[in-house]
Amino acid sequence: MLHFSHIGIFFDSLDNFFIGFFINTLSNQWLFKPLLFSIYEKSAGGNALIRTTIAPTILQAGVKDNVVPASAMATINFRLLPGTSVDAVFRHVKEAIADNRVQLIKQSAFAEEASAVTSTQSKGFKQLEKAVVENYPGTLIAPYLTVGATDSRQMADISTNILRFSPVTDLEGMHGLNEKISVDEYKKAIGFYYLLMKNLR
Repeated sequence: MLHFSHIGIFFDSLDNFFIGFFINTLSNQWLFKPLLFSIYEKSAGGNALIRTTIAPTILQAGVKDNVVPASAMATINFRLLPGTSVDAVFRHVKEAIADNRVQLIKQSAFAEEASAVTSTQSKGFKQLEKAVVENYPGTLIAPYLTVGATDSRQMADISTNILRFSPVTDLEGMHGLNEKISVDEYKKAIGFYYLLMKNLR
C-alpha cells in the first residue's frame, strides 16, 4: 500500500535548492520513483513516509507455559498514509490473512481516517513559512508528513488546512524518561509563536 503524492509535493518544494543529479531526480519523479522509494525504505522513519505502517501493540493468548492456548487475540495499530482509508486497510488485512477462522474487528472508536494534506498555497502555510524564515534565516521550506499522531486531528471537522509543525530543533530529551527540552529551545519556541501570532493579525 504505497503512496507518493505528498512526498512528490515535498520534492517539488526542494527543486529550487539543488543542482546536478539530485535536481534531475526530483524533477523526474515519474522515472526515479523506485530509486526514491528504495532510499526511504532503508529507515523506519522513511518507511512511514511512503506506506501505511503496522504495529502489533497488544498480544493475548495462553495462561500457562505448558498449555497450547485455545484462542489468541491481537490488537494492531495502523498509521494511515494520506491517500488511503480505514476501509481500504481493513480490506487489505482481510485479503492478506485469507483465513475465515480469524475474526477481524474494527475498533470504531479509534478508527480515524488519514489526515488531509494542506496546500502549500494556503494562507496558513504562507504565514507559517514567513514565521520560519524570520526566526530561522536560511532554512529551506518544504511540506513534510508528520508521522506521529497529534491532537490536531481533533480539529479536522473545523478546518481542512491543519499544519502540524514544531519550532523545536533539538529533539534530545523529548518523548522519553524525564521528558524535557532545553531553556534555549523553549525561548526560541516562544519567540517563534509570538511572531507567528503577530503576523496573523
